[in-house]
Amino acid sequence: MKVLITSGGTEEKIDGVRSLTNFSTGRTGAVIADYFADRGAEVTLLHAEKAVLPLSRQIARIKFLTFNDLDKAIKGLLSQISFDAVIHTAAVSDFSVDYLIVNGQRFEPGVGKIDSGRTDDFSIHLRPNHKIVSRLREYSINQKVIIVGFKLTNTADEKVIENACLKLWQNSPIDFLVHNDLSQITAEGHYARIFCKDGSFTQLHAKVEIAEKLYQLIGDANDTLS
Repeated sequence: MKVLITSGGTEEKIDGVRSLTNFSTGRTGAVIADYFADRGAEVTLLHAEKAVLPLSRQIARIKFLTFNDLDKAIKGLLSQISFDAVIHTAAVSDFSVDYLIVNGQRFEPGVGKIDSGRTDDFSIHLRPNHKIVSRLREYSINQKVIIVGFKLTNTADEKVIENACLKLWQNSPIDFLVHNDLSQITAEGHYARIFCKDGSFTQLHAKVEIAEKLYQLIGDANDTLS
């Protein structure tokens, strides 16, 4: 089984020393990568520069920093290698920095360092990024590739959670959806639900349980496609 896994969070440069990022550690992706590799899967891990890394030395590792880095790497890999599954755990920025306005002057992002002591007016203009998960099958040389999407929420409102998950199902060619909420991810456990297309789901309470269930679901799905 050939599996492509993404992990960690993208960073979008503001200037030479500052960036926009998120809370993702990449730990879930690392656990999943190790679990699959330990069972003989051929794993390629696309990971953020600051992400937690898996222990296995059998895993091919490729680093990314920005949204564009990740998007280019995924497209290149999927268009050249026939992966059986993509597990897209990476927390991808919805926006990249388009340009900066500092004291009325326009600057390109990622250049130099903004002098906060001489800045009276500063604004960051963002541009929206496309959803990488929605293009995975389009990128893939294997049109039967199994796609696992992740949805992180930060709310106790079940209706909001339901709508967020439904939106991902409707707009992305995913086969399985892993939902987790920020409030239920701790050092002691990781509560999550894995949904299938038929509406059924499994409740899990640890990262290794998520990895175990995904290994089973992807294996069964590939057996069906064979």
